[in-house]
Amino acid sequence: MPTRDWQEPFDTKQLQEPALWVARQLLGRVIQTQDNSEQVSVLITETEAYSQQERGSHSYGGRRTQRTEPMFATGGICYVYFIYGMHWALNVVTGPAGHGEAVLIRGVVPLPDSEAAVRQRRKRIDVKDLRKLADGPGKVCQALAVTGAVNRTPLGPLGPLTLLQGWPQRDADIETLPRVGIDYAGEDAKLPWRFRTRLQVPLPWLERQAAPRKA
Repeated sequence: MPTRDWQEPFDTKQLQEPALWVARQLLGRVIQTQDNSEQVSVLITETEAYSQQERGSHSYGGRRTQRTEPMFATGGICYVYFIYGMHWALNVVTGPAGHGEAVLIRGVVPLPDSEAAVRQRRKRIDVKDLRKLADGPGKVCQALAVTGAVNRTPLGPLGPLTLLQGWPQRDADIETLPRVGIDYAGEDAKLPWRFRTRLQVPLPWLERQAAPRKA
């Protein structure tokens, strides 16, 4: 079978599936900005799933507030909120309408056309630091220039961010871990709902970056 082009749009109807399933499916996919003067493309390397059925989620117990209302929309829009009074966090709303759940985009790496993302993080691309460049929710939003203005927008052609096929990851290349920074969730904090790909960007560009430099 022919390999699908990584730049093909991701079928956002799949985002209406449960958060746990979507969190794994998003690994290796590409988020691309659409309204910046300099386009940025990043590959998703780490995600966390959240559902109203567990205490780590803003929507726990079906709690609907002005802040959490986007989580109860039909899967396929962005849920962006401010954390620690310092950083924005980007989430992909999942599941059917009325069920509060989402997937936090916890880590990304920039693709070769994304020098703007690197400048926004104020770092020089170095293969040893690619994961660290945007290895947390706040860093992800800085790299993509995401703010609260992206909240509630569709993840697709009609919004500021779109999702591309990228390179889907095999189950064997996915680590399953507890989520981070939700000690308040008690036993639910131990749920293995964080997912991380062991692979880096599958492009010759990375190989060139990793090659030893000549003296």
